[in-house]
Amino acid sequence: MLTVPPTRKIITVTLTLLQFGAVAFVLFSLGSLMLGLSGKGPEPSVDVSLLDKLSGAVGEGASYSVDTLSLPLGLFPLAFAVYKHVAFIVLAVVLFFVAGRARLFLERLLSDPYHPDNASDLQRAARVALLLQVFWTLDGLLTSAVTNRLGLTLPVGQPLRSAYHLDVSLLIVAAVLAIAATVVQRGHDLRREQELTI
Repeated sequence: MLTVPPTRKIITVTLTLLQFGAVAFVLFSLGSLMLGLSGKGPEPSVDVSLLDKLSGAVGEGASYSVDTLSLPLGLFPLAFAVYKHVAFIVLAVVLFFVAGRARLFLERLLSDPYHPDNASDLQRAARVALLLQVFWTLDGLLTSAVTNRLGLTLPVGQPLRSAYHLDVSLLIVAAVLAIAATVVQRGHDLRREQELTI
């Protein structure tokens, strides 16, 4: 079992790297956006899920199955391409601030698990996870709708039809964080009642 000092050091290093990674991602996204708009840089792509999975045989005993395609962002309307870049930049900025807040939360958690601010931070994290779930869902639906309006045809001759597959992992994370916030707040209340009783 890790002792408190090594644990705190590991957490600090991890969150610091996460913050640097978020900053690097913001700068990379801005650079890609500028180069993409100028036509001088490598063209980014968008992964889309297929409504009808592509499958077939490529030889004796060999087959293929494809349910996701990577399409150049240049195929999409300019407004959609700009939206994709801006969305990733905003998410990276959110990640940067979440990592900074997580550092304070985990330092408090190691010294006082039932600190009232821990419950507040867990509630905020649950709201962030819920908002991200809503964003990913709307983004997936928008990407699917825009892809279907492109009128592209697959190499096999059939029209490219995209479909959004719901992923509720962030919703589960939000529920777990909300439950944890309730447990921490309850622990704080019980400790306070015990102190008042004594």
